[in-house]
Amino acid sequence: MSGLKNFLEYLRSNPILPYSRFTKNKIEDIERKLIEITDIYNDFQKTHEENIENIKNHSDKLEQHYKNIHAISKELMKVKWKQIDNMASQTEMLNDLVKCGICEYEAERKSFEIKEAVCDFNGGKLTRYICPSCGVIFGPTKFLNLTQREKDEDYYIHYLGFEEGDSTDKEIKAFHMLEPHKGGIYLNYGCGSWSNSLKQLEKEGYTVYGYEPYAELELHNPMLISNTDELKKFRFDGIFSNNLLEHLTDPITDLKFMKSLLRDGNSKMAHSTPCYIYKYEITRFHTYFYTGNSVKVLCEKVGLDVCGYENDIEENDFICYVFKNSDSESDYMSAMCINENGVRQDDGRIILNENGILYGPYFTYSKGLIRFQIDLTIKISKRGGYFYS
Repeated sequence: MSGLKNFLEYLRSNPILPYSRFTKNKIEDIERKLIEITDIYNDFQKTHEENIENIKNHSDKLEQHYKNIHAISKELMKVKWKQIDNMASQTEMLNDLVKCGICEYEAERKSFEIKEAVCDFNGGKLTRYICPSCGVIFGPTKFLNLTQREKDEDYYIHYLGFEEGDSTDKEIKAFHMLEPHKGGIYLNYGCGSWSNSLKQLEKEGYTVYGYEPYAELELHNPMLISNTDELKKFRFDGIFSNNLLEHLTDPITDLKFMKSLLRDGNSKMAHSTPCYIYKYEITRFHTYFYTGNSVKVLCEKVGLDVCGYENDIEENDFICYVFKNSDSESDYMSAMCINENGVRQDDGRIILNENGILYGPYFTYSKGLIRFQIDLTIKISKRGGYFYS
């Protein structure tokens, strides 16, 4: 606006320019408009400065609010696990039977060699057990014995008080151990909300979904999945994870579920974690350390073969196994999905009512002769439903 003022002053002071009454009136109109615009600008500037100050004050209050939440959640954890420790000292007896979740070896608690640590995340004392059969180190039983709801709540409160580090580089390294191709569909199992791997791999031209049931998710992102019912609708060319296996409280069941999400016999899983050795024992959330012969036993139980391995623990804190399906046949019926108008029976039969739909999974097969045999029995029930077997 200083330029416009200078121009008006130039018009008044320059004797060469014709200065008629018309021109004078125009200049006065412009001056009035200039004053109005200046007032509007000043009001805007004042409002803008007030808004900036309000935003700053709001941000300060919000930051303090989050600090309070972090502090409260940490104290809550401390109180909670102190109570659980007291209860465990009274209920976990030396002659209790303790079972290994990998090989199912079972013996009295007192017969196991133990490892002890203290949780850095206000989880109290940690006692773990070395399985004499498969060599896995598992525990603490005080965490493993919680109900699934109690475990979910513990994770939720934990993430209010603590933040995970960014493990994007390790996730991407595990992903590339799958030998992926641009036309495939892949899953980062347990991706968290802090990782940038999904966005980075998307930029590289890959299609990668993420599954994370605990951390706060960007639910508007269609590539993020937060529940298993939605996950069951997909089939993937590869599944990868970082720092996941040590968090599983039922590794056999969970890996069988992941295996059911693989598209076909060529699909693989790559799971990286430093907890293939006894490391990072200072958190209650690490329930299995896959030491000894436990990886081999795990594969036998789930139906997997090891087809790749990298140990870079010294330089980059990275160990990764790549697994493939060891089964010669695939059970596609158990992997089929049903809409809300159908139900799967305990004996494996599927009942479809009116508008019931049975669908999936997608699969591919290699070159050569392939023969399909489908046995389908349809019975019309009194209710009008269909029994498929």
